Amino acid sequence: MKGASGRKPCSLLIRGGIVIPAPDDVDSLIEDGAVCALGDRIVAVGSFGQLLREYAPELVCGSDKHLVIPGLVNAHDHVRAPSTRQLGVHDDVLEAWIVDLLRLPRVDPRIASTLACCRLLRSGVTTVVNSFYEGSGERYENILADTVAGCERSGVRTLMSLSVLDQGIVAELLGNVLPHLPESMRNCVREILNARDPIATSDYFDIVRNWRAASPSGRTLFMMGPVSVHWCSDGLLQAIWEQARALDLPIQTHLLESPYQRDRASTRYGRSVIQYMSEAGLLSSRLSCVHCVHVTQADIELLAGAGVSVIHCASSNQRLNNGTAPVSRMLKTGVNVGLGLDSLTINDDDDMFEEMRQVARVSAGGERRLVRVRTGAALQMATVNGARALGMMNDIGTLEVGKKADIITVKLSEDPALEHGQFPGSDIGVGIGSDTGTGIDSVSLDRIVNRARKSDVDTVVVDGEIVVDDGRNRHIDEQALLDELHEALARETRRRSQNDATIAGLKSYVHALLERRSQTASMT
Repeated sequence: MKGASGRKPCSLLIRGGIVIPAPDDVDSLIEDGAVCALGDRIVAVGSFGQLLREYAPELVCGSDKHLVIPGLVNAHDHVRAPSTRQLGVHDDVLEAWIVDLLRLPRVDPRIASTLACCRLLRSGVTTVVNSFYEGSGERYENILADTVAGCERSGVRTLMSLSVLDQGIVAELLGNVLPHLPESMRNCVREILNARDPIATSDYFDIVRNWRAASPSGRTLFMMGPVSVHWCSDGLLQAIWEQARALDLPIQTHLLESPYQRDRASTRYGRSVIQYMSEAGLLSSRLSCVHCVHVTQADIELLAGAGVSVIHCASSNQRLNNGTAPVSRMLKTGVNVGLGLDSLTINDDDDMFEEMRQVARVSAGGERRLVRVRTGAALQMATVNGARALGMMNDIGTLEVGKKADIITVKLSEDPALEHGQFPGSDIGVGIGSDTGTGIDSVSLDRIVNRARKSDVDTVVVDGEIVVDDGRNRHIDEQALLDELHEALARETRRRSQNDATIAGLKSYVHALLERRSQTASMT
């Protein structure tokens, strides 16, 4: 329908000197292009001049000095603010770090989730998976409600992966180190164990069904979330998969993140945990598995054959000493690999562009014969692949007519060496493998992945709404929220548990346990 001017209505037109509608399509780049949105949907993608002649936009943003790309998909996170390191829990091997998390002060979940999502939005993230877990069954739903409220307030699209387990790692670790502790520490550990009251599985399924039926808004969606396969009983896993099918929900789980998890799962199942999952009917395109650092080629082939996605968390794997996932082999074998920040980015700054650089530079899993993931593939992981992993390819991941208007603009570098056409012989490429091949545009990709930072993100559009403008969230006074957080943390610090010193002292015993298990595994 055309207006009096003869042009079609358009609520928002976003211009870019370079527009990359589909990072996985080598022919999609548009120079001096634009994207038109009407309400929450994209109605046109093309050249700026042509769209301006065809549409009468209510608002125009961007310029020929911007890159325009799809909103980024952070396919696994825990939406923490401040970070664990900022709260005094330093990086360590995963299992010792998990025990140390018991020392974290309680932070108001509304404040924490709002701040964390604001940081992600300023990094160009328009969709995030929040792997939500609350250790107290009594508090689970209340903390969930506050967390959802904070995420919604920020303006980001959130998939709440509602997590559950019935064979917890903390109880396992503390139970195993208890006999080796001095008597002065044992009573404290027993108190910690006795105080743990994870949510009952029946209550968990009620919460999933109720929240799924009464989703707060179109920007809050839900997933099922077994925390990790080998921390759940076989019965619980089957029940989760049954409910996910009944409710048509995706599933996300941590899997094979650390050497301890690999050895523990191998002992439990007597074979690869992924082989067990295949035999139990737990592998499908509904499932995304986070980390998958310690997988074999046979595992990778099972994942690829079943259409399972892997969410790669490069910085987290480095910080918690878990190794490097064999992402190149996964991609070569046909596994869809998305990207997750895991609330453990390399500089605690939730910078998706820095994470893409980590992926592009550290990706062969120590196998020198493998070529690292190329720049274009890293961008695909942060957009198209993430959307596919979440079952949302019809709505997000690319800038196509009919899809959600999730769009970001990135300021082009002022470095004259990066001007378009300066390097006619260069070729960064969009995939993995050979050093030659056709890329979308090597200079454009270099600007995004190897040069851009979150500070270069200018405008962030979610559902057709400008949420971040000139790098600032339109919904939130972040400084006021930070001031509120600091006051709350000051009060919490004065109430810190007397058990903190004991918990910190447990780490050496956990390390000794891991060393004993490692030696036992190497002999079998």
